[in-house]
Amino acid sequence: MGLRFSADLTDKLKGSLFGGWRARRYRLDDRRDGPAGVNTGSLRDRRALVGVGLLWQISQNWSLEAKMGSVVYRQFKIADFTGDEFDEVSGDPAFSGSLRLQFRFLPWKER
Repeated sequence: MGLRFSADLTDKLKGSLFGGWRARRYRLDDRRDGPAGVNTGSLRDRRALVGVGLLWQISQNWSLEAKMGSVVYRQFKIADFTGDEFDEVSGDPAFSGSLRLQFRFLPWKER
């Protein structure tokens, strides 16, 4: 689940703000050597992220995109099959960035 706001800053430059929330649950392996109940439980991973991006349309075929973002909230929980929690850990913010140069064989559509 997430949102993205984009705006044309100039004819060739587009800016965006984005954010989102992601929650996943992973079933734990059925192991006999763990604490009672954990071997039939699950690991839950929740995270919230925010970021900014710029897209520069250099020519009809070339574009350059830069993105920077951060995971501002992250939490892991281990619970058994009845929902009883065994452990919970919250993570520190994590930053990321990307730079992508793209060539398209077919030109971008004219606006």
